[in-house]
Amino acid sequence: MKKQLLLLLFLIYPCLCGCFKRIIHLSKQITRNPKLGHAHVYKKQLKLLNTLKEIKTTDDIPNDVLQAAVDGLHKGNNFPLLEENIVIIDKALDAFMYKRRISQFRRTLLVALRNIENENYAKGFLYEIECAVKIEKETNQAVVSFEKPFTSSNGSLSRRFDLVTSENGIECACECKNINWQRLASHSKKLKTQLFEQKQIIDTKKGMIYRFYSKNPIPKKWQQWLQKNNIEFTDTIN
Repeated sequence: MKKQLLLLLFLIYPCLCGCFKRIIHLSKQITRNPKLGHAHVYKKQLKLLNTLKEIKTTDDIPNDVLQAAVDGLHKGNNFPLLEENIVIIDKALDAFMYKRRISQFRRTLLVALRNIENENYAKGFLYEIECAVKIEKETNQAVVSFEKPFTSSNGSLSRRFDLVTSENGIECACECKNINWQRLASHSKKLKTQLFEQKQIIDTKKGMIYRFYSKNPIPKKWQQWLQKNNIEFTDTIN
């Protein structure tokens, strides 16, 4: 088994290194050439996106590569969602990559970047990052991890949680949603199931709590449902 793992790493690592070098090279071409026209910038950015998609969702992408990807994609403001979130991303890079390494932060940002053209998909991951930055700034909580799975004590339920934070030794598992509540009708059952099961899982964990964050104001009927199921929630971090 150990030999097979080493062989797999031996085969994959050169491919990853090649992707990393291409990302840095493309980013330099985009950001350091003032004569590069808008159309050519966008063309190279599409190549950069395609290269990002060659990387498996990993938390091991080097600092300089992830920074280069952000810088290269931001040039020219061709991706409105990235432009909208660039200040938050810069703060997150500083807090969760340079000052200290937070588990799965790189993966979360990588998934957002490689899907930056698909705003409906990428905005969820970017809101996780926004929540993490603002939680640390506006509360006494510290971010411990992104995208962490938990299983109930009896093993019957398993869910992934967007963030895990800690305050005075008490950990909080968080779900963060950037959704349009008015358009949720067709998916409301799915969301209720997710939140209810997440709450059940964390209720089996001694010394842990569960909290739900919404970027957009939560409608009254949803607030009532959350209260009925003893789910702590906030829509003030936005």
